[in-house]
Amino acid sequence: MSVSTAEHRRRRRQLMELAGEGAIVIVPAAPERIRNNDAHYPYRQDSDLVYLTGFEEPESVLVLVPGRQAAESILFCRERDRAREQWDGPRLGPEQAPAALQVDDAFPIADIDDILPGLVEGRERVYYHFGRDSEFDLRVLGWINRVRAEVRRGARAPHEIIALGFLLHELRLFKSRGEVQLMRRAAQIAAEAHTRLLAICQPGMTEFEIEAEILHTFRRHRAVPAYEPIVAGGANACVLHYRANQCELKDGDLLLVDAGAEFACYASDITRTIPVNGRFSPEQRAIYQLVLDAQIAAIDQARPGRHWNDVHDTAVKTLTAGLIRLGLLKGSLAKNLKDERYKDFYMHKTGHWIGLDVHDVGDYRIDGQPRLIEPGMVMTVEPGLYISPDLKDVPARWRGIGVRIEDDVLVTRNGPEVLTADVVKDIDAIEAAMAAAAAARPPPLAPTSRAQGRMSPALLADLILVGHAFIIAFIVFALPLTWIGAWRTWAWVRRPWFRLTHLALIVFVVAQTWLDQLCPLTVWEAELRRAAGQADHGDQFIAHWLAELVFVEASLDVLAWVYTVFGLAVVLTLWWVPVRWRSG
Repeated sequence: MSVSTAEHRRRRRQLMELAGEGAIVIVPAAPERIRNNDAHYPYRQDSDLVYLTGFEEPESVLVLVPGRQAAESILFCRERDRAREQWDGPRLGPEQAPAALQVDDAFPIADIDDILPGLVEGRERVYYHFGRDSEFDLRVLGWINRVRAEVRRGARAPHEIIALGFLLHELRLFKSRGEVQLMRRAAQIAAEAHTRLLAICQPGMTEFEIEAEILHTFRRHRAVPAYEPIVAGGANACVLHYRANQCELKDGDLLLVDAGAEFACYASDITRTIPVNGRFSPEQRAIYQLVLDAQIAAIDQARPGRHWNDVHDTAVKTLTAGLIRLGLLKGSLAKNLKDERYKDFYMHKTGHWIGLDVHDVGDYRIDGQPRLIEPGMVMTVEPGLYISPDLKDVPARWRGIGVRIEDDVLVTRNGPEVLTADVVKDIDAIEAAMAAAAAARPPPLAPTSRAQGRMSPALLADLILVGHAFIIAFIVFALPLTWIGAWRTWAWVRRPWFRLTHLALIVFVVAQTWLDQLCPLTVWEAELRRAAGQADHGDQFIAHWLAELVFVEASLDVLAWVYTVFGLAVVLTLWWVPVRWRSG
């Protein structure tokens, strides 16, 4: 699933028409970045180059020269190199690029310093993003200066350098049908990840475990995080861009998760806030419902003909009125709005554009005025309330509550369409989903009546292992001694204890086989997990004792069956053969 090469070609044509003849457009790839020493960050292509070509290799440059007879669209890219491809993977190469990407021509990136000044010569305007890559900025200026140095010989150098975003970013603001399809898929993947959290979240887990579940879902669907996930339990939710994701989730706290998936370079952005134990407290419920009411009212403003600020203003009015109703703000609605007193609890805007970038390009104001919302735009709507623990003038029962609810909204001719609606956000739906998941989990092991309380997981495991060890010792040491004694002193055979001992061992072998079928190792694992109170996620204790049980079970099975083969024959011989025949 991706944008077609035909659509990329149409986009390049639109951009060249806007730039006009006499212009040259230069769009470089994103540079590779070093994480540490010689390890790179995962590579992500520049969004403008993706928009115009779909090409995701580094060390490449797209050049558009409107009106040029030989070739209007030219790609500079890496040459094929068998040795480097052995290390880094396949390259498209300039020979295959024109057919694969529908560009007019392609050259090796190593030749760009020789070719590009000739393309710049005779052009009046250069459209380029200055400030993104300082090294490439210097190269562009160097190409222009080389042309300027030839002015006395009749060369014509550009006299104007214009920010490329002035033209290109307005095109990117309006999403095509193919782009919307990719954004729907990104939204579905992110929604699945958030829905998964409703099933697993419980007290005792950690923020990084929740993050791991999110990343697992993303990668299962060939997606990556659109941004660093925010997983904030309790008062951490009051930190807008919380990044540590290290704390334990506590009973009675809320969990705020802001995580979006990027699929085929298109982003989604979802935030949900859920109760760690599956039930909202009265204060949490009040704050959450207020934020949800604000979001629903704000989403309704995301329709053609409304101004961009209408979405934010509606959310602010709803939140401020609710804060007054709850007693967290004093005075009239008009006074609180004028003085912006709500900013103690709500300090950010209600949304942003979203597309190839999670905070996508596009102007929010035109000629100083909020722009009109139009079909094809996609935005987030994300009101929130953050009652910091440091707000001492707020009653203690409210402090530390942080709630944000965020969805991606496509503006259509008929009004707003929520792309991320697959993940629930109503209070009753959240609690019902978490209750159903909790009911499906194995119940915790009931406390054992002991002098100091319940049996510990370690004691349970020790009892299991001691019992198995006793049986192994009986087989390994006791029985061979009885065999040796029986052969040396035949009178022992007639003694009842000897016969009963061997008969008991035969019964044990049969019982062991039956127990392995009725109660396999997975049952012991479940019991240990229940005893440890870790129904959904293991720890080092579980891994250690399971390894011990695997070893003991294997040893026991081998010894039991060895005795079955050899010991049973000996027992039957000693039991049935007359002593006088043996001694005669």
